[in-house]
Amino acid sequence: MERPDGGRTRAEAPNPLLRQHPVPKRPSLSVMRRGNSIVRSTDTTAPPVAVSRDYVSSLHQNIRTSLLYGKNNVGVILTPDMATPMKGYLSLHQANTGALTIKWTPNQLMHSSSQPSSAASPSLRKCDNHFLWRHAINLPVADIIYIHLHQSAASEDAVVCVVFVDTDGVQHPPLHFPPGQHALTFLSCLETGLQPFCVLDPPLWFHREKGKIFPRLKRRTSIQSTSSTSSFDGDSLSSGSEIHDYVFRIITVTKPPMERQEPMMEDFVDEEPEEPMSPKHCTSLPITPHPLKKDGGSNVVDMLVSLLDPIYGFCGIFNPSEISENQLGGRSHLLWPLFVPVRYLSLVTADEQLDQRVSFNAKTNCVRAFLGWLAYCRHMRTVRTHLSCLVGSKPIDASSAPGQVDSVFWERCRAHRTPEQEREFFYRTYLYGIQDDLRVKCWPYLLGFARWSEDVDEKLVECRFQYEQEVKDWVKLEVIVRQRDKEAFKAARQRQMSTNGDLTYPLRVSSIQNEVFEEEGSEEVTPRENGTTDHARKLDSVEEQMDMVSLFGTNLHRIEKDVDRCDRNTPYFKKDVNLEKLKRVICTFVWRHMDEGYVQGMCDLAAVLLVIFDNEVLTLECFERLMLRLRPNFPLGPGMDENLNNLRSLVQVMDPELFDLMMSHGDFTHLYFSYRWFLLDFKRELVYENVYKVWEVIWASSLTVSAHFHLFFALALLSSYRNILLENSMDFTDVIKFFNEMAERHNAVELLDLAREQLRSLQNLVNDLK
Repeated sequence: MERPDGGRTRAEAPNPLLRQHPVPKRPSLSVMRRGNSIVRSTDTTAPPVAVSRDYVSSLHQNIRTSLLYGKNNVGVILTPDMATPMKGYLSLHQANTGALTIKWTPNQLMHSSSQPSSAASPSLRKCDNHFLWRHAINLPVADIIYIHLHQSAASEDAVVCVVFVDTDGVQHPPLHFPPGQHALTFLSCLETGLQPFCVLDPPLWFHREKGKIFPRLKRRTSIQSTSSTSSFDGDSLSSGSEIHDYVFRIITVTKPPMERQEPMMEDFVDEEPEEPMSPKHCTSLPITPHPLKKDGGSNVVDMLVSLLDPIYGFCGIFNPSEISENQLGGRSHLLWPLFVPVRYLSLVTADEQLDQRVSFNAKTNCVRAFLGWLAYCRHMRTVRTHLSCLVGSKPIDASSAPGQVDSVFWERCRAHRTPEQEREFFYRTYLYGIQDDLRVKCWPYLLGFARWSEDVDEKLVECRFQYEQEVKDWVKLEVIVRQRDKEAFKAARQRQMSTNGDLTYPLRVSSIQNEVFEEEGSEEVTPRENGTTDHARKLDSVEEQMDMVSLFGTNLHRIEKDVDRCDRNTPYFKKDVNLEKLKRVICTFVWRHMDEGYVQGMCDLAAVLLVIFDNEVLTLECFERLMLRLRPNFPLGPGMDENLNNLRSLVQVMDPELFDLMMSHGDFTHLYFSYRWFLLDFKRELVYENVYKVWEVIWASSLTVSAHFHLFFALALLSSYRNILLENSMDFTDVIKFFNEMAERHNAVELLDLAREQLRSLQNLVNDLK
C-alpha cells in the first residue's frame, strides 16, 4: 500500500532492491554570511593537526591531482570589518578524472604548525584555526557558471579582483590578485584545464608577441556606458575604449563520460521541455517494431532506444509526462523503470519490476552489441586506410630460418652469395638475430653499404682516401675556429678586467690568415679598369668563406659538447682516443652535409656503430645509410609526425582499452612521450647489448616484412606495461616519468617476440580484409 506522497506504510515489507542501493546520508548543511556573499559549508570545525598537514600537502603536485597554477599572497576579505585582505595561497588542481578545483588557503595554515604568523596585522592575529579553516576555499569549477573580473582603468599595476558565481547565484569571496599579469595567467591556466569539454565565453585572445591577452571587445562593459567601435590593432587602444571589467561564462561543449550520472526522478518533474536534438548530433538504432507502438501514434519506444547508452544507462533528455496514455495504450507505467533509478522502483510491484528490468537488460545488451559492431567497423576502416601500408602481405615462414646467423651459416653465405642465401640471411636475422662476433661483418650488408655479391674490404679501400681528404679540409677550418675563439676569449677577459666595463681600444677583427685563404690575402689590388667587377667578386668570395667558417664553428661546438658527454659510463668511451674517433666521424658527416648541420642525437646513433666496427671509415659510411632512414625523424622532417600518428592508430586497433585511457587525457593523445624512442631508435631505452639486437631486427624487417618494425616495438613497450598504466590511470606526465625510470631495464628479447607477434596479427588482419 502506498501513501500519496510515494512513501511506504509501516506494515509494508521493505523492497529487496532498495536495500542494494541505500541512499547515502547527507551531511548537515549550514549557511554562513561572509560580507556580501552567502557561502555554504558542511563543516565548521577546524580539522586536527594531522589532517591539516595532509591538506597542505595535497596542495602540491601528487599522483592524484595535477597542479595547474599556484600563486601566493592572493588576498581575500573574509569579514566586513576586515580592513585589509587576508593573504593566502591560491592553487588550481586537476584530478585524474579531469575535474578542476580551486583552493585558497590562508598563509597562517600553510605552516606546519598551523599557527598565525607574528607579522600579521592585529586584526588577523585574532583569527584562530577555527576561523581560518572555516574560511578556507575549496571550490569545484563544475559549480561555477560566471567569472567576474574587475581591474582599475588608471594603471596596469593595480590590484585585480576576480569573483566566482556558481550555478545557484551564490557569489564567492573575491580574490585580490597582486599587481601584474597574475589574474591573466590564472585564467589562461583555467581555460586550458577546462578544455576540451568546456570553454570560456568570451575566450582569451592570443597575441603573436604577448601570448594570451584579455579580449578586446568593441563595447565597453564597465561602469561607464560609453561605447567604442575602434578595431583591435594588436598593440594598443585608446584608454576610453579599453575594457577593464569582464564577465566570463563557462560553457559546456560536451559532457565528459566519467561525469554522466543516472537521471534522478526530479530531472523529469516540473521541467520545461527542451528542444529535440538534430539528427546530426545524435545516433539512433534502426527502427524495429514493438508491441507498445500503436497505429498512427509516435514511436516512443524507438525514441527511448535511441537514447540508450551502453555503459551509463540512459543519458538522453526526455520527459515521460509529455506522452499521453493514448499513445502508450494505457501502459505509461512501463516507461518509469527505464528512467528512474532502482531506489525509486517502489512505485510498482515486484513482478513488474522484474519484467521491466529484464526488458531493460535486453535492450541494453542489444545496444551494446550494436555499438560493439560499430566499433569493429571503425577499427577495420582504420586498418584499411592507415595500417595496411605498414606491413607486407606475405608473412615469414619460421621453417625457412632454422636458427640465428652463426659462423657456419655465414661462411656458407660468403662462399655462394646466391639470392636464396641472402633471403635466408634476412629471415634468420629478423627471427633470431646475429651472433655477437659476426655483427662487424654482417651489419654493412644490412645497412646497404655493400651489396650481397661485394666485399666490404674492397669498398673500404675506395672510401678511405675520400675520408682522409675530407678530414684534412675541415681540420683547416677548425684551426681558424680555434683562433677566433681565443681572440674572443681575450676580448672578454679584457672587458672584464677594465675598470668601467668598456674596452679602452677597439676590438680587432678576427684574423682569417690561414692557408685556406692564402690566395685572397696575397693578391694585389686589381687595376682600376677591371677593379669594380673583380673586387666585388672577391668580396663575395670572402663573405662566403667567412660564413662557412662561422657555420662550421657553430656545428663544431655542438659536436664537442655532445661527444664529451656521450656514454662515458661505457668502457669503450672511457678512453679519450675513442672520443676523438667519434668526433672525427661526426665532423666529417657534417662537412658532407653542411646545409643540414649537426642535430642533437646524431652522436648517440654514431656511437653504437663505432663500438661495433671500431673503424672510422666504415662507421661513417654505415652512419650515412642509417641517417637515410632516420633523417625524417629529426626536426623539420615529416617522419616524426607520421610515426606518432601510426602508433596512435596501432594502439587504437590492437589495444582499445589502453587507447581509451590515452583519450581521457588531453596531452596524452599525441603520444609525445615516444618522441625519444623514434628519434634515437630506442638507444636511450636499452643497454648496448640490447640495442644491437633491436637495431638488426629493425633493419632486417625493412628488407622482408615491414619497414615500420619500430612502431611495433614501441607498441610492445606499451603493451608490456599496460596493466601498470591502466591500474594507476597514468596521465601524460606519469607515463614520461615511468618510462624514464624504466630506461635500460627492459627485457629486449621478450619485447622483440611481442613485437613480431603483433606484426603477424596485423598481417593476418589485413589479409582477411582482402
